[in-house]
Amino acid sequence: MPNVQGPSACKRRLLMSVAHSKLLYASPVWALAAARAARNRVALSQAQRGAAIRVARCYRTVSDIAALVLARMPPTHLLADERRRIEERKQELTTVAVIRRQEREATLREWQALTGHGCFQHHLWKRRRASDPHCMHCDEPDDTVEHTLFNCPFWAEDRRKMEQYNPMMCRISSWDRKRSSSQMMHPGGGVSRLWRRD
Repeated sequence: MPNVQGPSACKRRLLMSVAHSKLLYASPVWALAAARAARNRVALSQAQRGAAIRVARCYRTVSDIAALVLARMPPTHLLADERRRIEERKQELTTVAVIRRQEREATLREWQALTGHGCFQHHLWKRRRASDPHCMHCDEPDDTVEHTLFNCPFWAEDRRKMEQYNPMMCRISSWDRKRSSSQMMHPGGGVSRLWRRD
């Protein structure tokens, strides 16, 4: 597909949904194993990158994350994990549509944390949507993704529950807490790399 003219964005996203179906075939089976190895996440990212560039009509010099944000596509490893969670929850009494909606919301929140574009005061302040970047729950002067995920005492109980819920997220090493957002966003890294297994 050409970058200039050609099919509209909605038609391009429809074609991408076909590619996602093929890419995520049987993902409930392989999602956890694929997420453990960085090379698997990179391979999934590279497969999705070309399609995201075409959907967003970007040039090939655009980064993976930027192309995914512009194309409105969560990364493939998050979509695979979402499908795994949906499959695990199908035995619940709620309908599949409700489970899918809940899991998509969880995937989007995780994606916002990865990109730093969620409801973090620092991000809202930079976009002139908040009066200051201070954390609303503690005395931290800068409410960033790292502060909310790793340091804010208000979210300590949720962090503990998350460590129990997700087997990949065991403990955060003190060295990894000091890493910058740009290092966290690398497709071979990501927030999942900040959590080490015992």
